[in-house]
Amino acid sequence: MKVSAIILSTLLIASGSISAAENLPRSLRESIAIAVKNNPKTVSTNELLESIHYSTLATKADMYPKASVNCSGSYSAGSTTYYGSAALPSKGASGDCGVSLNVNIYDGKSGYYRYKAEQASEAATAAAYNTSDSLIPNTRGGLANQAVNIFVSLANSNAQIAYNKTALSFLKIFEKVSDDYNLQSTITETEQELGQLNDALKLQKESFEYTVTLPPSENLDDLDTTIGTLHIPASADDAINLALTNGPEVIRRNLNVQMAEFNLKALKGSLGPSISLSVNAGKSIYSDKTSSTNSYDGRTNSVGISISIPLGVSGHYMTKASEAALASKKSEREAAIADAKYSISEQYKRLVNLRSNYISNSKNYNDQLNYLTMLAKSVDEGKTLTVDISKVLTAINTLEKRYYQLQRTQDEILTVLFGIQQVTGQLFSEFALI
Repeated sequence: MKVSAIILSTLLIASGSISAAENLPRSLRESIAIAVKNNPKTVSTNELLESIHYSTLATKADMYPKASVNCSGSYSAGSTTYYGSAALPSKGASGDCGVSLNVNIYDGKSGYYRYKAEQASEAATAAAYNTSDSLIPNTRGGLANQAVNIFVSLANSNAQIAYNKTALSFLKIFEKVSDDYNLQSTITETEQELGQLNDALKLQKESFEYTVTLPPSENLDDLDTTIGTLHIPASADDAINLALTNGPEVIRRNLNVQMAEFNLKALKGSLGPSISLSVNAGKSIYSDKTSSTNSYDGRTNSVGISISIPLGVSGHYMTKASEAALASKKSEREAAIADAKYSISEQYKRLVNLRSNYISNSKNYNDQLNYLTMLAKSVDEGKTLTVDISKVLTAINTLEKRYYQLQRTQDEILTVLFGIQQVTGQLFSEFALI
């Protein structure tokens, strides 16, 4: 299934435009997408990112001209008594209103660089939440890991139940021709195993619903189908190139370097002269209630330019601190790139071995299954003398070992493919900002 089709299916699920039965996640991709969209952990992350975005916009708004309006008013009443004279009353009311506009003409672009640093920081935080960094709470990458773990556990349980039913069907056939004690014990153990697996399956479904926020489909994809949907670049070199441009960890580190560069430029700009323009217009009114000759109505207008130059040695040390922070972020980026290259290279090498193991394990399992099928057919045809129960039990035991070898190989292949998709950024390329 192509990623675009999966995303379309996810959007249809989210919008409720398909039936309730089809709403339940069937594939790993659907499970991850629904968990990322609805799980409270990532909902809180989305709300945090929204808060950070508004802070970024506030920093941008600081670069705009600032206007203010101020008004005040007062009323006074009293009297004055001079010696030998009657008291003279006084009453008056006053009001003042003014409008001011302040425009930053030049600040060494420190305001602009502060905004660019905030913008890079916001993007870096979003990228960080697409990683599975254990030091960051509630990351989408961490939730995706939880979703894949419970999905694989559930798919394995479904497969184990199917396998045990197959093994039990063989045992029941051979029971027709023998009451061997070991055969009966194996049948009992297999039935008990089926009961335990079904009990565990109920708990796993609850865990799936807790993580994904919806119960799983009854037709959940098996591991082979899931592996077939996890497409990766054809070669390790292609995957490395993709990780360097699209990988969330590398993107995060690149943005952290940009943020540190902008912070340094903003600091250097703030250490130079700054020029601002101010425009003011105001009106003052005073009304004397006892003597109109004392009343007045005045207007004032002014335009001013101010220049400030910071002095002191702290700026030198602040610059050194910012330069060291930038160097640190560059080193972190180089480490992230080295980790991505090494991880991808090793995973591709491991994948070659795992795929080879899968082919041989699958053949071994099918060969053993065919052998048991042949023995069971002999019983059905009445050729019971050719059936040795001790060999049958050995064959059943061998089939079980080969089944679990095959399943472990499937688990490992899926883990490698999923890990490569995380490192290269394919996992969240379509819905990283849901």
